[in-house]
Amino acid sequence: MPFHSLEKVEALHDGYQRSFEVNGLQLLLIHQQGRSYLIENRCGHFGVPLDRATLYEQSIECNQHYIRFDLNNGEVLTPNAGQCDPLRIFETVIEDGQIGFTL
Repeated sequence: MPFHSLEKVEALHDGYQRSFEVNGLQLLLIHQQGRSYLIENRCGHFGVPLDRATLYEQSIECNQHYIRFDLNNGEVLTPNAGQCDPLRIFETVIEDGQIGFTL
């Protein structure tokens, strides 16, 4: 499986958020509380991009319908969110000072 580099590790800081497109996948790399997360850049409710969402300690909240998701496992945290799929989560990998993932 090939490694897809996204960012230099030294560029990461708490509150970091940047979107990427890799092989047609819309991704969002987040660094929060010393930890990096890589999620599909779309809300599980109506597919709204999450690059303008609000970050919390270990969750992200869509700015359109205020649905909150757990960054660790993608689960929907908002009660009564209706038809809302969990976020797709990707495991981050660090190679040669770069953070990315493998497909």
